Amino acid sequence: MADEMNREAHELKIMTDAAVGVLLADGEADKAILDAPPSVLRRMIVEEARSAGLTEDDATLLADGATTPSRARGVASAVLTELRRTEPIREELDVAAARRDELMVVDPLTIGAAVLLAAVLKVRRIKISKSEGVDASFDPLKSEIIQAVLQFLRGGS
Repeated sequence: MADEMNREAHELKIMTDAAVGVLLADGEADKAILDAPPSVLRRMIVEEARSAGLTEDDATLLADGATTPSRARGVASAVLTELRRTEPIREELDVAAARRDELMVVDPLTIGAAVLLAAVLKVRRIKISKSEGVDASFDPLKSEIIQAVLQFLRGGS
């Protein structure tokens, strides 16, 4: 059971890191979030969520949830589930995760969920470097991600 939990945490960490890499690849968002401490990530998430039209309560709930160890896995899962609903993004995530899995040793999910959520909140457009050259507004998907995370944090599935 513990080995299965460690494997699931490892896979989630790889997918979280892959998603952050995909979201930050074109340089639209500040890569400093990768090294930001939880307090800075919390503040950043609140600011970005507020600028996206969320209430102070919802913005704070997002920030607290993403930076709380007991909720970070659920936040990362909710974000990844919504990101993976879009096929070009899912394909890019799978490629990036496969590359990271080859390089990574088992590492617990720490603030990866907060970095992922901050990246989602900061990115306005997403560019996927496939033959189709997908370049689309990220706002509709961002709203779905935010709602999925809020639903998780409020106790929904």
